[in-house]
Amino acid sequence: MRLRNKKWTDKFINDNDFMLIKDNNKNVKFKNNNPIYLEIGCGKGKFVIENAINNLQNNYIGVEKSKTVTWIDNKKAIKKYN
Repeated sequence: MRLRNKKWTDKFINDNDFMLIKDNNKNVKFKNNNPIYLEIGCGKGKFVIENAINNLQNNYIGVEKSKTVTWIDNKKAIKKYN
């Protein structure tokens, strides 16, 4: 699947940079020692977001190479948690 770049992506990343992992120390972002689950190739994030919502005792990270796709799923996650 090829997804075209969305014009809003760069601004959205800047406005929501709290979702970026900027340090290798897991406690910096999650502030706990719960298990961390990594989904590589998370697409638009449906699987990883649903798992995070249904398993609050775990930490989840979704990785996608396309920044547009990555921030589409981050946008969904922000809407679900706010």
